[in-house]
Amino acid sequence: MEEVHYKPFHKTYRLATYAMIIAAIYPNPEKRKIRWFYGMMVAVSAAPFAIFIMIAIYRFWMVGDVVNVIKQSTVGGPFLGGFLKVIMMNYHEERALSLIDEMNADYAMYSRLPAHHRAIVAEGIRTSRVYAERGYIAFISFCVLNFPFLASVMNAYIFLAKSESPKYFAHDVAIPFLEPDAVFISPYFEIMTVYTAYCAFLYLVNFMGYDAFFGLCINHACLKMRLFCAAMEDAMKAPTREQMRKRVSLVIQSQCSAFRYKLRLLIPPLSTRHLKITKPEDYPYINTFI
Repeated sequence: MEEVHYKPFHKTYRLATYAMIIAAIYPNPEKRKIRWFYGMMVAVSAAPFAIFIMIAIYRFWMVGDVVNVIKQSTVGGPFLGGFLKVIMMNYHEERALSLIDEMNADYAMYSRLPAHHRAIVAEGIRTSRVYAERGYIAFISFCVLNFPFLASVMNAYIFLAKSESPKYFAHDVAIPFLEPDAVFISPYFEIMTVYTAYCAFLYLVNFMGYDAFFGLCINHACLKMRLFCAAMEDAMKAPTREQMRKRVSLVIQSQCSAFRYKLRLLIPPLSTRHLKITKPEDYPYINTFI
């Protein structure tokens, strides 16, 4: 049987891997100190923006300006939520690493499957690349980059067509110690333009990395289930009743082993036994194809 060698996670899903590295959430124990230091520096650099938004929300709330409270909250909430995801991924580093390691082990094991099963694997990987990785990253990039792009277009229009000073940022938020209009005066305007664009970039990578990784893990769990369904169909075609029972039993045992993967994915592990990587010997139905 001709073998097809599937690449590991970081080579199969390069865009998601790069986004996770930039967001300081890729689970690499050897780089833990560097990742924590880098993550802290990014958080410190983003803290003023979060503080400005919270002060703006408080001031608008005190005067009953609900529209601007919602406007600031819809940006500030997800922005802070992105950093919460970074904290969660680093806190559960061992768990995240076990998910990636199991994907790599599965891809290495799938080369031993028959052709019609490998077709399911190839389709599963293609779907993950198109929708969970590239499609999602393109969608979130379009949504987030609209803010700095539209601000740039409006500033260019005001400057060229009306000969007035530009008055738009990626997100309009006041600097607490300045008058409302003072933020549009140089050098504050240039500083805030660059700074809000930088925060939009942080917003982007925090969502790209975590959510793309979560989507890829969900898709991999679905791929496991599709393979078990195909294996069950093959088992039902066994020539004798005894062979059919044996193969069905092996498929069920394999599916029970795969449940550990979903436990790590959907709920906090109750003990370290849930962090055990599923190995080829945990999928006894594979042996029926050798």
